[in-house]
Formats: sequence, structure tokens, C-alpha cells
Amino acid sequence: MINIEATYTLHPIKAQVVYNIQEKSLDTFPCLNSDILLTVSYINIGFDSESMNANQIWGYSPKESWIKRRLESPPFSILNTIKIATDLDPGNWRLDSDALWKSYYDFETKQLCIGNPNFSTDDICVLFLNNAACVLNRFGVLKSVRIYFEQ
Repeated sequence: MINIEATYTLHPIKAQVVYNIQEKSLDTFPCLNSDILLTVSYINIGFDSESMNANQIWGYSPKESWIKRRLESPPFSILNTIKIATDLDPGNWRLDSDALWKSYYDFETKQLCIGNPNFSTDDICVLFLNNAACVLNRFGVLKSVRIYFEQ
């Protein structure tokens, strides 16, 4: 199992996740070096192996596969960085090997959730990019990726 920890930094990554309609994909700008990828569905969360910090999200996510659903926004933690707490070598690591995670979209709030849309009081939501967050359970296991598109 791959564990992720939430931390605080004075210099968070200033990057934005955008949706490319023609390619049906998510991309992060500016693009930063990531040599460890945690993959859910067809979405990659990129981590720098030197700092072990997450720095981008990218991958294929056709809008046609998004399930329309009202999504509650979990409260954000004051922590602003997520890092891998497990010893991993550079490469690609799939987190959803049992079944692909589903994607949910709230047309009203412009929020995309990849993974579990439910949030419990023990979970922590870390906004680690300008408009992207990861929800972790109390054991540091990734529950979902949240992207907040501009309204």
C-alpha cells in the first residue's frame, strides 16, 4: 500500500489543472518534472522523486464518462503539500488495480471528483495545486482527487 502524508510549506506549487476539450484530457500548467506517477483510472498524479512532493495532474478523462452528481466540497486543510510517505523508486504505480475509479462532475459547482465522492470527518482534503486537491483517509491512503474548474 502506498501512503501519502500531508505537510505544510511556505512555498506551495503554483500550478493550474485545465481541461483540454479536443484531447479530452487534464493537464497542469506549468508542467513540472515528475518521475513518480500514481495512477487512478487514466489520471496520473505526478511526484518529484527528490522531494517526493506532488506537482501535477494529467491524463485522459472524457467528459462523456463523468457521472453527473451533486458534490459537497470537503473543507480544506491548512496543509498545502502532499508527499509520498512510502519508499518508491521512479516509475508508474497503479492505485486502483481492483477496479477503475469513477469520475463524478457537479455542473453547478464545476467540481470534478475522481474516486470516492464521500467525505468523512476523519478525512483530510489538501489543496496542493491552485485548483486541485487530494482527499486522504486517516491512514494516508488516497480516496479521491478533486479538481475545481473556474466558474
